[in-house]
Amino acid sequence: MIVVSSANLAKEVMKTQDLAFCSRPSLLGQQKLSYNGQDIAMSPYNDYWKEIRKICVAHLFSLKKVQYFRPIREDEVARMIKKISQQAATSQITNLSNIVISLTTTIICRIAFGIRYDEETREGKKFNEILKVTEEMLAGFFVSDYFPLLGWIDKLSGK
Repeated sequence: MIVVSSANLAKEVMKTQDLAFCSRPSLLGQQKLSYNGQDIAMSPYNDYWKEIRKICVAHLFSLKKVQYFRPIREDEVARMIKKISQQAATSQITNLSNIVISLTTTIICRIAFGIRYDEETREGKKFNEILKVTEEMLAGFFVSDYFPLLGWIDKLSGK
C-alpha cells in the first residue's frame, strides 16, 4: 500500500509513474488461483490485460448486459429482503455479512452458470467450501511472497 500525502506527489504517482504502480503485487495465492495471472483481476497491466478488459467491457459490463441481468439481481434482492423479514419476524439474529456474501455469490452464480446454489443443498455447501478455500488462498501467508529464496518452505508445508 502506498500513502501519498500531497497533491504534487499524487500527480507524480497517478500521471508520471502510473505504469510503475498500476499492477498488483504478484503473490503466490493469487498466482495459483488465476493460472499465473491469466484472469482480469490478477493479471499485470500489459497487452493481455488490455485485451481481456476490452472483452469484459464489451460482453459483460455493457449497458445491454447489465440491463439483461437486472431481473436476476432484482429477484435475489427480493429473496434477501424476504429472508431478513422472516428472521426479524421471529426475532432471530441476522448476520448481514453472511447475507450480503450469499447475495453476491448467488447473483454471480446465476449470471455465470445459470443456476442458483442454495446454501442448504449439497451443491451449495460444496460451492461454499470452494469459496472458503479460495478466500484462504488469497488471504493466506506464503513465505515465498516475502522471502522468495525460501519458497521451498511453502512446498514443504503443502501450499
